[in-house]
Amino acid sequence: MDREELIRRFHTPDSELTPETQAHIADMDAELADKRARGEIVAESLAQRHSEVPLPTKTHRPTPQSEADEQDK
Repeated sequence: MDREELIRRFHTPDSELTPETQAHIADMDAELADKRARGEIVAESLAQRHSEVPLPTKTHRPTPQSEADEQDK
């Protein structure tokens, strides 16, 4: 599903929202703006965040020695 199709399918125009819902959205927007102003929220994309954090690397377990190798010792 592309972006335009998602918008058509799930977007509710403001004119169809109840006044309570519009007020709630405005409150949430104001709260987010306050948090951004205080530095609690940093606007960044996931791609930026993941490019800064190294991915875990696989650690190789030591190869178990066979019984024959242990008998040679």
